[in-house]
Amino acid sequence: MDKRIREKLKQRLQGFEYRQRDREQQRSARQRGYRIANMMREQGTLNGARKYLELKGVAYHQSADPRTGRVTLTVPGQVSFAYGPDGRFVSSGPASASAND
Repeated sequence: MDKRIREKLKQRLQGFEYRQRDREQQRSARQRGYRIANMMREQGTLNGARKYLELKGVAYHQSADPRTGRVTLTVPGQVSFAYGPDGRFVSSGPASASAND
């Protein structure tokens, strides 16, 4: 009889662990979806670009022009992105074009 009880408890415990793992996977998938949705809402903004570059581990340099309020993010040797004073995307070009900073 003890063997049957132990076997039943073992099955219940395995079922609990399975459900717990499933909940954790669902939670992580939901969180990943929220992060992606948040990044998509910030698409075309200075904050969105910073988050994306940091997420991908890309080194960048940020410079600001106090006269115009324009902010430039430059990925060295590749590309530069210009954002207006409101943080919205304005233009992009080769990284050498922003070397006058």
